[in-house]
Amino acid sequence: LVDAVGDARINNSTEIVCYLSAVHVPTMAAASRARAKAFLLRTPAALRWEEKLQAMGRDAVGWVYSYIHKPANGFPSSTIKLLWGASEPCVPWLDRLLFRAAWPFLFKWAAVLAFDCSPEAQKVRMGRLRGVLDDVDAALAGSGGRYILGASPTYIDVDFAAMWA
Repeated sequence: LVDAVGDARINNSTEIVCYLSAVHVPTMAAASRARAKAFLLRTPAALRWEEKLQAMGRDAVGWVYSYIHKPANGFPSSTIKLLWGASEPCVPWLDRLLFRAAWPFLFKWAAVLAFDCSPEAQKVRMGRLRGVLDDVDAALAGSGGRYILGASPTYIDVDFAAMWA
């Protein structure tokens, strides 16, 4: 999300929800504002799901990095550079230049150092990811099968769907 007024770049889903609630919802027409408030409402149950989905996101990233770094999976060694935007025109050119210059010395190993890439860690991550899927199944069964937190969609449904897309 890019705030055109302040040129802020927000890439964390929880922060995006807070931003939308604080900046855009108050400017909406009354009928739309009520629906948006309900959709973005951060209830205690939603906050528990936020925490669960944030942990799921970290596990998913760790799983991907570990999978990519395993030579037997056939990814070229430059895959992480591509994922981090080394060739992405939306990333400022100076950032891309610094990234390329520092790649061999620092960034190449950042993902491996940030995440335990052992087979044991992968098993633990997969268990937690499956656990979240089980929790979602249980929540859907409890809500009638359409939405995680009840009868209407919320940002938690969108966050979950985006993470698994």
